[in-house]
Amino acid sequence: MSLDFTVVPCVIGTTDMKIYTKTGDKGLTSLFSGQRIPKSDIRVRAYGAVDEACAIIGVVYELCDPAWQDIARDLETIQSDMFHLGSVLATHSPDHASIERLIRRTEEMEKNIDRLQSELPELTNFILPSGGLASAYCHVARTIIRRAEREIASLNSTEPVDPAILTYVNRLSDACFVYARVICMRSGRSERIWKREE
Repeated sequence: MSLDFTVVPCVIGTTDMKIYTKTGDKGLTSLFSGQRIPKSDIRVRAYGAVDEACAIIGVVYELCDPAWQDIARDLETIQSDMFHLGSVLATHSPDHASIERLIRRTEEMEKNIDRLQSELPELTNFILPSGGLASAYCHVARTIIRRAEREIASLNSTEPVDPAILTYVNRLSDACFVYARVICMRSGRSERIWKREE
C-alpha cells in the first residue's frame, strides 16, 4: 500500500482492496479532510519528502548489523515517528497526540545523539559521505530530511506549522549524521576527510 499519507477509499484487510484508486490520475490528491489539492502543492511536497525519508531510513534499518540493535531500534521508532509526522502534515487540523509524541521523541533523540557521540572522536574536519552502505545511506537520509525541512519551512511561510514539527525534523537530520559516523566506526572503517586542496 502506498505510504502517500492520503485518504484511500477502502478498508484495510478486506480481500477486494485494490492498490490503485484512479483518484489521482488527473494530478490531484486528497488530504485527510477529503479536500482535493494538486500533487504539486507545497503541503504534498512536504509530506512526500517525509515519506521518502521514511523509506530510506528503512534501507538503513535493513543494512544494520545484528550487533547494532540500539541503532536498529532507534530507526524503527523513527519510521513510526515519520508516519505521525506525515499524517500531521496531511491535514489542516493537527492531531495533538502526534504533536505531543514528536515533542517527547525530540527529547529522546537528543539523549540518543549524546549517547552515541560519546563513541566518536572529535570532528575537526568536514567528512565525505561514505563509510560503507549503511553509513552512506544515513547520509542520503540526512539530505532527504533536510529537503523535507525546507519544504515544511516553505509550507510554514504560508500556513502555520506546529513548531514541534520543524524542531523534530531538524534534530532528526542531526541524528542521521551521528548514526552515519557511529556505523562507520563500528564497521571498522575510517572516515573520509574532505581535502580542500583536491
